Amino acid sequence: MTTLGGYYFENGNRVQLEFIKNPEISQVDEAFKKCMNSGIVSIKKYIGENGEVSLTITCYQKTFMPICGYEADEDYVIITLHDETLPDKLIDLLGEKYPERATTKDQLVVRSIYVEFLAGKLPSQLS
Repeated sequence: MTTLGGYYFENGNRVQLEFIKNPEISQVDEAFKKCMNSGIVSIKKYIGENGEVSLTITCYQKTFMPICGYEADEDYVIITLHDETLPDKLIDLLGEKYPERATTKDQLVVRSIYVEFLAGKLPSQLS
């Protein structure tokens, strides 16, 4: 089973996304669109040998940071984007500091990540 959830901010208020089981791509597109300026989209899916994997996309001012996480050998594995062309510094996304190299402003890259994830694969763009 796949689940979709998250939240976004509208006029300073936190708005919860509808929790959806087994979402269609169009429903994830709509959730991502609502969160683009400020919010988080969270998708969980069982992916073969990796078990339950979560894909979280943090969004702030059209800067996006997709993160996949799953348990492996009693550790929690995190995979993210890694763009060496971006500065090696921390940036603020929703009040938290993250490496700028783990972000993108390219909506198509983010969409390709969640489309691949929904197809049952770990996104190839993340490492």
